[in-house]
Amino acid sequence: MAETHQDNQLNSLKQALTGILGEIDGICRRHGLRYVLAGGTALGAARHGGFIPWDDDLDIAMPREDYDRFIQIAGRELPPDLYFRCFSTDPDYYLPFGKVCRRNTSYVTELDSELTEDNEIFVDVFPLDRATSPDSAMLKLRATLVKGLKAVVIRKKRMHLQSTSGKVRLIQLLFAPFSSQTLMRWQEKVMRWQGKKPTEYLTNLGSNYHYVKQTMAESVYFPAREVAFEGRQFMAPGQLEDFLTRLYGNRYMELPPPEKRVTHQIRKLVV
Repeated sequence: MAETHQDNQLNSLKQALTGILGEIDGICRRHGLRYVLAGGTALGAARHGGFIPWDDDLDIAMPREDYDRFIQIAGRELPPDLYFRCFSTDPDYYLPFGKVCRRNTSYVTELDSELTEDNEIFVDVFPLDRATSPDSAMLKLRATLVKGLKAVVIRKKRMHLQSTSGKVRLIQLLFAPFSSQTLMRWQEKVMRWQGKKPTEYLTNLGSNYHYVKQTMAESVYFPAREVAFEGRQFMAPGQLEDFLTRLYGNRYMELPPPEKRVTHQIRKLVV
């Protein structure tokens, strides 16, 4: 079957994202920083040896201490066409995780066209914070606050956001008078509440997945292992099967039905 214009665009985007990941991987290897492929990127590595065919983004995760070091090192060592973006480097930023972005590119889909008229291509970088257990009351509070504060910031930016739970709407009401930058600082403090003291679990509070699914024993993540991804070698959770089962269930290697293989409709792409 001949490739469509959409297929060609998606392939160009995937090649560019893999190149960005290669630069991140190089920095991490040179400086002994830990990272792993995360979410659908890890699933794609296990099931397809690369991107899920209909996927169009790339996610990695780092323990908070490595994430902090990466922010500092990236400013010096990323090539000129790349930069790290997070709320501490950009006052207009609004998410509880960072992105490595490529300058002078554009990527807008039908999904995010309501949020922005333009967007650079990027790789998402999620911090992994410490937690005592997936079912602790403290972790539930942290996750609720992070989600609520994120919703307030997005609404302050006049971005569309789907309706949320009553608890989150209450947080939105309570914190509405504060500036976005103040809310982002508070959000990061909540994410870091457990501190650097060793704990059994790591949690990804910036993810859209439910926090319980995203809270796993540190031993599931590290030591990490190399996996093939788009013809190159990158790092994935050491217990990749357990990681994917936690997120997607024990049938994660099965393809979803065709109607669920949804690619974001690309409105604008300049790589």
